[in-house]
Amino acid sequence: MKQKSILIIAILAVLIVFWLSGHDLRYEKERIIGAARSIFMVVANKNNAAATSSLTTNYDLRILDREIHYPFGPQSDVRPIPIPETALLPRLPPFPKTISAPYPWDSIENVYFYNGRHLSANVYQEPGKSWLFQLGLLCPGVNDTPTAGHYKIWCRVSQDGGKTFGDLKPVVQQGKQYNPAHPLDGVWADKNGANVDDTRPIVRATNGEIMVPITSSVLDKDGLPENPLNAYGFAYAGVLIGQWLKDGSDLTWNYSRVGIDAQLSSRGLSEPTLVELKRKGEFMLVARGSNDRGICKYEAFPGGRYKYSWTGSRDKKTAVAGHKWVSFSKDYCRTWSEPVLFTYSDGTAFFSPSACSTLIRSRKNGRLYWIGNICPENPDGNCPRYPLIIGQVDEKNCGLIKESVLVLDTLNPAYDTPKTELSNFHVYEDPQTGNICVELGRRDFAGAEAKWAKCWYLIGVPAA
Repeated sequence: MKQKSILIIAILAVLIVFWLSGHDLRYEKERIIGAARSIFMVVANKNNAAATSSLTTNYDLRILDREIHYPFGPQSDVRPIPIPETALLPRLPPFPKTISAPYPWDSIENVYFYNGRHLSANVYQEPGKSWLFQLGLLCPGVNDTPTAGHYKIWCRVSQDGGKTFGDLKPVVQQGKQYNPAHPLDGVWADKNGANVDDTRPIVRATNGEIMVPITSSVLDKDGLPENPLNAYGFAYAGVLIGQWLKDGSDLTWNYSRVGIDAQLSSRGLSEPTLVELKRKGEFMLVARGSNDRGICKYEAFPGGRYKYSWTGSRDKKTAVAGHKWVSFSKDYCRTWSEPVLFTYSDGTAFFSPSACSTLIRSRKNGRLYWIGNICPENPDGNCPRYPLIIGQVDEKNCGLIKESVLVLDTLNPAYDTPKTELSNFHVYEDPQTGNICVELGRRDFAGAEAKWAKCWYLIGVPAA
């Protein structure tokens, strides 16, 4: 009996020490521990609300609440995201499904604008004003990379906070050589495209300019989209640089891009996310890479456009690894450094599938966070897109702080298959509490068609 009492006292003492040090043992199991090739973790309990948990340590992030549903699991109602209405973007009027575009050729384009209300919905409102713009895509095909390809970025502007809008207009870079048919450097509306999607936030720079992360392609010597390794497309990460006219009726646009050798990333750089660092005018850009190759090639067809031709095989003889890549600008996104691996802050590399990610600076504490997928082994192209994590970025060396990384969700063998994707997420931030909410459609490609279920994760961040 005496020994049992001593044991109980010892256990209580250990728990008190951890509590006083700011650790919450309920959440230590959610940490990723280890480096590039080894991720040791325990799948967290779904019911883990922790609104009162300690947030006192330097890197402490907490899952305050989450709603997880599985495409092949029990179905039930999904609770709405716990973000107040005041934190959401305004409701915007809808779009027509098609539009007659002002190109030299006959063109009835499909309209793909996303009327989301999250931070990354391609909607931007100028602080202290009612000026608002929304970006989206026009395309003659269906809204997917291999069959569309000819994405064109268009914009509409509101001067009353989104109640009414002017006409849809193509985004055209400044310069006499640019026009709707040749809107950006390296981009022709009838030959290749530029793409803006709704997974990465628009950024307002300290000089008042508006930075929009985009993806584009360029043409090779034969006039076809560049694709050195016959991958599922080859892209360049880019930034649209917007400036309001004095009356807020429209914007002028400039454009920059950064590329990479296909031997380092077989599909180039795409879906960039960016942030201004604490040094004014200096930007950090993190882009999606890939190691997929040999699955398709481009072929021209009448009219100057192109199509994909599937090879029916994949080239697996490659030393390319799946990573995210980082580039830097010191001149407000005009020029970019040679891309290097986005690593942990101690220089250790980690693997990441070909998937989107998001940088977000907390309004609560000013710290920089990265949300994305990390995997324990070299990915196979896009897969696996789990686990989904959030972690703090060290702005001194612009690496991900390993000790800060928190798993939001991962494969659940009880309901998920290895073809599950925890990606293409949207991000919200509550300006009152500083909580960050990540929302996604959990997709599983186990069958002939993808099935999905809605999930969200509410993350508490520490005070400044």
